Amino acid sequence: ISSDTVLIDIQTEKSNFSVNASASPANGVGPFSPNLNSSVSGGNGPYSYKWDFGDGKTSNQANPNHTFKNPWNYKVNVTVTDKNGNKTSDTINIQVKADPNKIYTKISADVSTGSGPLSSHFSSEISGGKWPYKYHWDFDDGTSSTDKNPKHTFTQPWIYDVVLTTTDSDG
Repeated sequence: ISSDTVLIDIQTEKSNFSVNASASPANGVGPFSPNLNSSVSGGNGPYSYKWDFGDGKTSNQANPNHTFKNPWNYKVNVTVTDKNGNKTSDTINIQVKADPNKIYTKISADVSTGSGPLSSHFSSEISGGKWPYKYHWDFDDGTSSTDKNPKHTFTQPWIYDVVLTTTDSDG
């Protein structure tokens, strides 16, 4: 008597792996906290999530809670990874409108890292409140400016926390 074995491996059809992100509602007056959801199909669970809210904040939850503070059109992205390392993502738009009675400030710097002395040009975007605006920049090195978009040179090695405080004509 003799016997032999052959292994037969029947593969299942690959399923499509996708995520659908949604926000309800997708727009509102800031501060704004929409209901954020992700719906995954395909892939092989368990899944890991990475939300990027477009404002420097992230979350690893499937359906996170997040408050958008400043008026802006945010591109919010969720990337889902399944247990096999496959990835899928989706992007939604969140529009946060300004409360006309509040002032919103957004600042940026054209240069934010490098060797000293380091010169940087700062820009400000202000919305809400009543024009004209007053600006007070604190460069965290003992100096300040009241210009709308100042240029400043940092001379000492340090991590500086630059702050713009804005008031409107109501004070």
